Amino acid sequence: MQQGPDIVGLIVETCVCLHNLMRIRYPTLRNAQLDIEGDDHNVIPGEWRKTLNLQDLNVVVRPNRDTTAVKRQRQYLKLYFNSAAGSVPSQDKMIRLSQQAQT
Repeated sequence: MQQGPDIVGLIVETCVCLHNLMRIRYPTLRNAQLDIEGDDHNVIPGEWRKTLNLQDLNVVVRPNRDTTAVKRQRQYLKLYFNSAAGSVPSQDKMIRLSQQAQT
């Protein structure tokens, strides 16, 4: 995206809200894959964490104005939203349509 940090923040926030709305509207859709909160308020990792290579979270390609923590968070969100737990049924179709529109 060729947007400033403020706009990118709004875009990410909007995507997370839409994602959460899909999770609320379709609660049975792959919820077994999700992290859950235990009775002691600790996070119990979901199945999605077992199938992904999360070692990429510690890899920083080159320095720029982003901090390592921001890059790690961005990578974490990417892995989550592309996993079985975080994806929604129509996202692959929408990505393909977006790519076709750009060509």
